[in-house]
Amino acid sequence: MGSRSRRMHAPSRLVAAALIVSAVGAPGATLRGNVVNGSGGDAGSPVMINVTCIGCETKIDKGIDDGRGGFVFENLPGGRDHSYFLRAMYEEIPYTMQFHLSEDADTTVTVTVYDLTDDDAAVTIDEGKIDLIPLEDGLRIDQVFRIRNSSNPPRTVRGSPEGNVVIPLPITVSDPDRLVLAFSTGIVPLRSEPIFTGEPKRVAADYPIRPGITTVAVSFDVAYPGSFVYDTVLPWDLASLRISAALGLDVSGEKVMAPVKAGTGTKHTTWPIAPLSAGEELTVMITGFYEGAPADRPGGGSNATGRVVVGDAYLGGGVWLFMGALAAVLFGALALSASKIRGDRR
Repeated sequence: MGSRSRRMHAPSRLVAAALIVSAVGAPGATLRGNVVNGSGGDAGSPVMINVTCIGCETKIDKGIDDGRGGFVFENLPGGRDHSYFLRAMYEEIPYTMQFHLSEDADTTVTVTVYDLTDDDAAVTIDEGKIDLIPLEDGLRIDQVFRIRNSSNPPRTVRGSPEGNVVIPLPITVSDPDRLVLAFSTGIVPLRSEPIFTGEPKRVAADYPIRPGITTVAVSFDVAYPGSFVYDTVLPWDLASLRISAALGLDVSGEKVMAPVKAGTGTKHTTWPIAPLSAGEELTVMITGFYEGAPADRPGGGSNATGRVVVGDAYLGGGVWLFMGALAAVLFGALALSASKIRGDRR
């Protein structure tokens, strides 16, 4: 990625601001912010700032532009009960952060946006993880891949309606309801519609890749009579891949290395996979049955449409589940803003 010593400049264009809050608390906190262009220079288009408070009852829709890429929101409810989600829209790409405000605090935040590029030469897949989750009527497979954008100077790689992120699958899928696809940058994982490329065992997604790490996760269920062959062709190089399975399941194959034995109280076993090159086939045999306690068995049956997979087993310590109730509050509020979201964002 670009050097962190790079000087970042405030946008010279208008910063528009709007606040949407919904729930309970006394006003008093002040949020100040500055928008900088992480690619260097000034932003080439206006930046719209939206702030949503989860857990507030006061609605304030006034923001102040100080003429130097700054914004101010005053009389905001503070305290740990109020979680704030800030979104900056720049060139139709959202950049977000989440935070709390202390009671009567005067807090300043810096929001970094980036210029766009179509050059994806600096985009690589850092590592991946496959979770095998036994269900009462099948097997759930969660695939999580970390995408790194190390462009220098840092720029966001533009998405594509044809799909700029390609994801390998061990099955051929034509029904979008069978897949749950989500992206995350560490805050809120959001669903994304899969794009069928016409190639078997492969889907794509239209999603802008911001500088740093973006996580893509896809989840699907398969029939499991006691064995399943996971077979796919990698569209990109992958130096690090792990397969994790609940106790009782076994994983074997030419590329499968010795398992990391489960410790006391651990409910899964992990198998490292040897490094893979683009175009290389990965074939893994999955056998066995769940041996854990019935109460520990994951629920949800084989219907993937009601859940949202997530994002980052490496940063969050496991696959996250994003609660539908929180999603309804947050995105219902964001939908009231005048900005148009291009693509899904964390």
